[in-house]
Amino acid sequence: VTVPGQDVAVVLNRGADTATVLASQPDDSDKILTFPTAPGVNTLAIAPDGRYAVAFFDLLAAGGVLVPKQTFQEVTVLHLEAGQESAVNLSVGFRPSEVRFRPDGSKAFVVTDQGISTIDLSAPPRPAIVPTVPLVRDPLVEDPPTNVRFTPDGKWALCLVAGAPGFRAVDLDSGALTDVGLGGAPSDVEITPDGALAVAVLRDDKRVAFAPIPGALSDPAKLAFASTGDYVAGQAVITDDSTRALLFTNAVSQKVMLVADLAGRAVRALPLQKSVRAAVLSPDGKTAIVIHNKAPGTPSPSDPLDVYLDRLHGYSLFDVASGFAKLQPSESDPGPLAFAPGGGTAYVLLEATSPVVHAVEALDLRTFLVTRVGLGSPPVAVGVVPTTSQVYVAQSHPLGRMTFVDQTTFRTRTLTGFALNGGIIE
Repeated sequence: VTVPGQDVAVVLNRGADTATVLASQPDDSDKILTFPTAPGVNTLAIAPDGRYAVAFFDLLAAGGVLVPKQTFQEVTVLHLEAGQESAVNLSVGFRPSEVRFRPDGSKAFVVTDQGISTIDLSAPPRPAIVPTVPLVRDPLVEDPPTNVRFTPDGKWALCLVAGAPGFRAVDLDSGALTDVGLGGAPSDVEITPDGALAVAVLRDDKRVAFAPIPGALSDPAKLAFASTGDYVAGQAVITDDSTRALLFTNAVSQKVMLVADLAGRAVRALPLQKSVRAAVLSPDGKTAIVIHNKAPGTPSPSDPLDVYLDRLHGYSLFDVASGFAKLQPSESDPGPLAFAPGGGTAYVLLEATSPVVHAVEALDLRTFLVTRVGLGSPPVAVGVVPTTSQVYVAQSHPLGRMTFVDQTTFRTRTLTGFALNGGIIE
């Protein structure tokens, strides 16, 4: 994982229980430092300020494969500041699943089955048992909570408890638990980026709840609800400006995107040409890329139009403010995607065997025009280098292959066999 804004990368070494910090130096040399880690850690999270990284073991990422002396309750904190590089192991709750940070990087929150282990990063930590705030009242009765979300200031965490008719709020300073009743079991809960509002989606009730933070956590009168009408919503994604939420489901086939006005506490339904599998918002929150489901069967010109479209792969470009959507059919499932900083353009990978398609599609998110750039081999990863206005596409090739695409002219430059470790794809 690279450190944002710095020429520094952190690498976990498979089978060695070590981490290597690579840092470019002013004389163009590289500083390489390797530290021991907790056994079997396989996932890295970097603090927003780049001072620390936390390595932990993710069972899903491991595919269930364990190493000798595998740890389920240790994390490794790597101090990355130049001249102060170090590593320390800490004991946390059982089975970490993700790590979040305060925006200023002063604390790391490790989500575990037993609760939230909070690591103080105001100074380099020392080996210790990290204090854990429980998310359950009785661990012998309640399952581990899901959908753990944090307010930006690190004051509150919200989560879902299986079967509970609402969500749970946890005061991370005091450890106090508050259950917020909504009259039904939410399928998702999200917090606006400004931390002022929780949005809970009640799929079975066809409603969405709006809970001001912290007011609604103690006063149910501050809760507001809106109906999703005849449509089902199971998930929410919220724009970075905290003004709107996109509500959708991939559990049923419906050709609609629901947009919630978070200030007006209202929901409107906007049509799509295909059913929704996922929605990804651009960095500026003005546009979403909607990934569609494909119905079984091969499309035929003799099909009715709706059946023909259902059988296509594809995605849509969706303008959040107006609801305008443009369907973009494709020969395969859309693959990894990347946004340019600011959200003006996006890049989607396509790879198909019949017909053979190896391409990256450049999406202009202002005009919704799409430009396809062909590639010589199957693409596997894409990213944007803003300082050079270049897009890089890593490809599957025995010798390693990378294609660079100019963001303005779409001219390409391809390097093959560029490194000893040609198997690196991202």
